Amino acid sequence: MNTRDLEYFMAVAERQNFSAAATQFHVSQPTITLAIKRLETEFGDTLIQRDRTHAQAHLTPAGEILQRRATLILQNLKLSQQEIIQTKATTVRFGLPPIIGTVYFPKLAGKLMADGILSHIRTREAGSDQLLKELQNGDIDIALLGSIQPLPNDRLHTQLLAERPFHVIVGNDHPLAHRERVSFRELAGERFVTLNDNFIHPAALTAFSKAAGFTPNVIYKSPDINLIKGLVAENLGISILVSDAIKTGDEVASLTIADALTERFNISLAYRQGFVPNEMQQQFINDLKALK
Repeated sequence: MNTRDLEYFMAVAERQNFSAAATQFHVSQPTITLAIKRLETEFGDTLIQRDRTHAQAHLTPAGEILQRRATLILQNLKLSQQEIIQTKATTVRFGLPPIIGTVYFPKLAGKLMADGILSHIRTREAGSDQLLKELQNGDIDIALLGSIQPLPNDRLHTQLLAERPFHVIVGNDHPLAHRERVSFRELAGERFVTLNDNFIHPAALTAFSKAAGFTPNVIYKSPDINLIKGLVAENLGISILVSDAIKTGDEVASLTIADALTERFNISLAYRQGFVPNEMQQQFINDLKALK
């Protein structure tokens, strides 16, 4: 079977028009028609019904089945091509969310430098949700991902490396500053400032608030951890942060969350199932596994 025929078929299925598919690939319409006929002969069934009156093409039930399977076939073919190229690569395409890069990754820099890997890393910084998509699509090969629950995924190999609790932070002059622990329901009337949606903190805030029976009053979001801590220090609002992001010298008080929820800041190593790392990539993976 010619994989190009599958690509033509997918274009017709998406655009519902033979001419549009031909234009997309800069080929003639008969080329598309012949490709569909070859596939129909291969599978022994009609895949596309043509409505010549309205110049439209519609998938048959058999065509719908092939569309679902062809999506995976072409995606796996693309991944195979990318991964074969990467076996000879002298760089590591690495996904790193902002807070992991800021708080955790520097702890590994010395080891990576000693192993001669640090200068070969090509880092893609984005939120964990975006990096998860890019990892599955083959745009990056290895990632550290943050989540509030462990990451089961049948398309990826994932390994939970570390988990940290979330803490509530308040200004040193806040009425709760003298406390060591706080129940989230006590915070129903508070203003919140939080990291933006590139981080998993908003999802954690939503989970804690929902369990406590209220919707948080979020007055400001930012991607800057230090800015969030500064706003809290000025008593403009309170926030939640993963425990390791709270440093000695921050002008905030850190309170343990008393609620018995399972949400944690989970750090997972992830790469695609079937990904075969070269020697340098494997050493990089081994070094990441040392993250604690």
